[in-house]
Amino acid sequence: MKETIFDVLMYLFEHYMEDELGAIKPTSPTSFSMFIPEEQAKLYLECRDLLMFLERSSILTSANREVVIDRALALDDEELSLEKLKWIVLLVLLSQPDEEIAFSRMEDIVYDLVPTYLN
Repeated sequence: MKETIFDVLMYLFEHYMEDELGAIKPTSPTSFSMFIPEEQAKLYLECRDLLMFLERSSILTSANREVVIDRALALDDEELSLEKLKWIVLLVLLSQPDEEIAFSRMEDIVYDLVPTYLN
């Protein structure tokens, strides 16, 4: 299943992501996300919690968080699973320059190499 999700996400990034990355800029280092109803409908509470955890842990910046949310909303799935969201985060970090450490930390989370109480 991970290969299928990965293939779909790679397709999305190759065809839709490249032109949009320069347009998203962080508003401030202390910004936070208020999830609009459309995001709440697509992202379960556990998905929203994961995004907030990743931002507090400095794995995601506020700008990268917004890219992740944008990509999650672009998927045709009615509701997004936690596993799919983890892959989206991983691919967003892969596509960003100077995010090697954050990518490595997220890769550990995706492959369950960190204790469950941390993710």
